[in-house]
Order: sequence, then structure tokens, then C-alpha cells
Amino acid sequence: MEYFSHNEIEKVTFDAFFDSIPRSTLLQASYYGDAKGRVENLDIRRFLVKGPNEPVAIYQALIKKLPALGHTVRINRGPIFLKESQNKIENVFRSFHDEWFIKKGFHILMV
Repeated sequence: MEYFSHNEIEKVTFDAFFDSIPRSTLLQASYYGDAKGRVENLDIRRFLVKGPNEPVAIYQALIKKLPALGHTVRINRGPIFLKESQNKIENVFRSFHDEWFIKKGFHILMV
């Protein structure tokens, strides 16, 4: 299985990738994440998913600490793939489990 790293990136870098994608979603736009962060008191972080040879996808994570559950990360309509990567999609989604649940102990909501 290919290894995919999830590297946190600055908003300006995220926006440059986001603007270069012809088919994206409003729910992954940085201004949407910023607004949700203010309204719902969420920690917003943006990531670049890298494969062995190149960047594959971007996403923003909306993180909330819940009293009984601990940290929960919500990824709305993401990740957004940078180009057609049909052969990598399944492994990229598996990498979310490793990155967020195994490494960080967060509950994951991908909607």
C-alpha cells in the first residue's frame, strides 16, 4: 500500500491549491472554514496530502473538543483531489484513519 502523508499548510498555500482546482466545493473553501470556526468555536487546520512522488489532495479539518468524546475532526466534502487519481482514492481515504484516529486519537466525521 502506498504511504500518504498529511502535512499542515498555511491558508495562503491552501487557497492557491484550491483556486487551481476546476471542480471544488464551497464546504472546503477557506472562507467557509473561517466562518464555521468563528460561529462554532472550531479549530480550523488545512492539509496537503502527499503521495510518494507528488501532492495528491487538499482538505481543511474542522476540529472540536467534545466533553465526553475528546477531539473530533470533521472533513466536509473532502478531500479535494488535485488531479484525477482514481487508482489512489481508496488508499488516500485509508490514510485518514491512520492520520487522525491512530496517530492523534481523534474521532473522524467525513461528510
